[in-house]
Amino acid sequence: MEVRKIPLEQIDQDDHFFLITYPLNPKPLTSSIRRVGLLQPVLLRKLPSQKYQIVSGFKRVLACRDLDFETIDAFVYDLESLEDLEGFRWNLWDTLAVRTLNLAEKAIVLDKLLHRFGLEERGIVRDYMPILGLEPSLKVLEGYLQVHQLEEEVKDYLVAKEIPLKLALELLRFSPEDRKQILSLVRPLELNVHTLKEFLTLIEEVIGRDGIRVENLLDDSGIRDILANLMLSISQKTEKIRKILKRIRYPRLTGLEDQIQEKLQQLRLPKAISIAPPPFLEGDQLKVTFQFRDKKDLENVLGKLHELADKEELDAILMWIAGP
Repeated sequence: MEVRKIPLEQIDQDDHFFLITYPLNPKPLTSSIRRVGLLQPVLLRKLPSQKYQIVSGFKRVLACRDLDFETIDAFVYDLESLEDLEGFRWNLWDTLAVRTLNLAEKAIVLDKLLHRFGLEERGIVRDYMPILGLEPSLKVLEGYLQVHQLEEEVKDYLVAKEIPLKLALELLRFSPEDRKQILSLVRPLELNVHTLKEFLTLIEEVIGRDGIRVENLLDDSGIRDILANLMLSISQKTEKIRKILKRIRYPRLTGLEDQIQEKLQQLRLPKAISIAPPPFLEGDQLKVTFQFRDKKDLENVLGKLHELADKEELDAILMWIAGP
């Protein structure tokens, strides 16, 4: 098939029938085309309206438009020679040949296969999910279909942070308004997956127990003030907010943790020695770590540890973690 030059004004750039790419950001490609030109023709389908429908190459079309190109190189098919599902499959193979799809793109593919092209769920699981690098499971399929229904700003965050499906689904337990408020909290903090999961769990448990909205939690706890504090680093904000959420969720536990930390400070341990209570105070043993450079250092450290055995502060800590 020969390459044709198609006027950009005749291409319907709002027709997303075959679109997979998310987010649709042509800027990086625009810079490349500006330097070296368009290296690969796009794939179009001519409609009865005489407009052209993009089958593959959405970002290339948008980049050429932004560069004020009048025409674009394209392979052109008509409706009779390129059926809907075949065109979609071509776009999918074309994309997978150069990169892996992100969470939102996989959700788009699966949703279109089911709802736009009418494929059966079991056929999608068998024929398409392995190609997408997914476990061939109806449960996983349902998860991606749910992700597809999330608000765009939520999907933008999930894609930018490369959030896995299991954690993304936890956001579905919140209302759309609560998700919006959660985004206002987590986006500025640049949380890793582990901390994001911890925050979501704490928030869900607090609002469920107290019957409040996320907005009320953020307003009444002082969390918004911490986010707005320009004197704090991101890591400092994250740790302060984490402590607030834990204190609200586990008031007795966090109070006891504070008491233990106060007693540890009163012990005035040298820098070479540290003592840590069990995580969440689940356990009855303290963890001691120490450092030394030579035998003399080791003797000094062991002497300090021996002295600790007679400290009242240590007795109090041991009593607290031992429980009733």
